Amino acid sequence: MVDPYHFAPMSEHPLPTMIEPFKLVAKRALVDGPVELDSLPRLRDELANKTSQEGFAEVELAFQRDQQGFATASGYVRATAGVVCQRCLGVVSIPLEASVSWAFITDETAFEDVPKAYDAIMVEDEAVSLFDLIEDELLLALPPVPMHEEGECKAPDHQSHDEGFANGSEVKQNPFEVLAEIKKKS
Repeated sequence: MVDPYHFAPMSEHPLPTMIEPFKLVAKRALVDGPVELDSLPRLRDELANKTSQEGFAEVELAFQRDQQGFATASGYVRATAGVVCQRCLGVVSIPLEASVSWAFITDETAFEDVPKAYDAIMVEDEAVSLFDLIEDELLLALPPVPMHEEGECKAPDHQSHDEGFANGSEVKQNPFEVLAEIKKKS
């Protein structure tokens, strides 16, 4: 009897840039390994240092058919990326992590049938760019406004809301108190 939870690992080979997802599903393949962030040009454009190698993304994807018969891949993509802090304009390392749940389809009419738990991936020529899919996931994992954590930012005059009250530098005057002072003087 075939073990339904057994996946055939592919980690002895480098991660392929292109995959044939339906063949991987038939093999119940486990695709895992590193991807150089430098090989993902759209992500590289978002990184603080675009000219040198930033590091690697760790990828693990299990290919199988779900209960409804969809060819799927599930797993994760993880990386740490150096991006520009929007407060101090210095480099901040941001952990990126994306859970992957893809359903592969060959017909546009099947988009409506794909369960909401999956992202539908259209496969037109039996093959799809694995690196493009990984890059999409990492781009979606980037924060919209990357910043250092509170207390770690080196921006001049930056302080957290609590720090301002602690040192007394952020005392706001009620505008009606100003009017009351003017009224007393007149």
